[in-house]
Amino acid sequence: MKLLFLFFISFLLLGAINTNAQQYATQEIDATTFEKNIVRAGKTRFKKTHVLSFKSQGYLTSLTVDEGDRFSAKSVLASLETTELKALKNANYTELLQAKRDVNRVNKLIKNGLSSQQALEMAKFAEDSARERYRISYYNLDKSEIVAPFNGVVLSRFTRVNELQSPGTPVLEVASTENNFVVEVAVTTDEIRFLTRGQPVEVEVMGVQGIAGMVSKVPVKANSAANMYLVEVALTNLPSTLKPIADQLATVHVPLSTQEAVFAVPNSALIEMDNNGHAVVLVKHLDTLKRQAFMVIGLDRDFIYLHADDLSSNLSVVTQGWQQFELSEL
Repeated sequence: MKLLFLFFISFLLLGAINTNAQQYATQEIDATTFEKNIVRAGKTRFKKTHVLSFKSQGYLTSLTVDEGDRFSAKSVLASLETTELKALKNANYTELLQAKRDVNRVNKLIKNGLSSQQALEMAKFAEDSARERYRISYYNLDKSEIVAPFNGVVLSRFTRVNELQSPGTPVLEVASTENNFVVEVAVTTDEIRFLTRGQPVEVEVMGVQGIAGMVSKVPVKANSAANMYLVEVALTNLPSTLKPIADQLATVHVPLSTQEAVFAVPNSALIEMDNNGHAVVLVKHLDTLKRQAFMVIGLDRDFIYLHADDLSSNLSVVTQGWQQFELSEL
């Protein structure tokens, strides 16, 4: 009797273990179009900057701007001492007038038979040389001032008043404040294929939300250091009250929507990734459980988006309890 009782208890325990081993949860998932919202943090910067310098040598006598200052187009930003430049221009102009008079004089002599064609050619050559020297001196005097090519802001100053300036030596680094402010963010290989130039996005800069932006550059090569793609977003309607400042933290929101049919499967249902990069989940069909691999379309914090044949497809996937099964049995 005692032996029979122990056998009965063992049978009940074994049944309970088998019952618990088969407990799992499934979820019915209908195919839908793939939609995703990419949120990435990046830093602001000026898309293009310009280094301004003088075309001639001289001492800096005026510098009207400093780092951080804004300026208007066609305003004078810096100028050189022009005494020597003006004297050289005047001297070259005098030489040019004399060379012209020499040409006229030789022409008159030729008419009177008192000179030769060779003398005329030499006089004309001297006139051309004098004219070229005058043009250069006039150009150097004209370029003794650095005039702002656009409305902008000074990023760096490389010199001081009374310092000798050489041609081509940097004086100021400036940037335009008109349609020249961008945010650079990094996206993954899966995300880059959804981005195109001209795509509208929403940006938050320095606490100001709802700034309209546009994807202005989509690279075809990943950054070698992080294996991420550095996407450039141009700010198209920066508020006038918000001054562009480089290296400020910004957040870019990119809403994605395609006509591609996907199953939005909870991340908890993912068993593994196979050698082909496909996601393996446990699928229930009628009363049968089967491991099935799907191509991954996207991934976020809550869902993994798996390829579906069409929008009429549906899927019954095991979201909890699949760990209790031996994978070799499925």
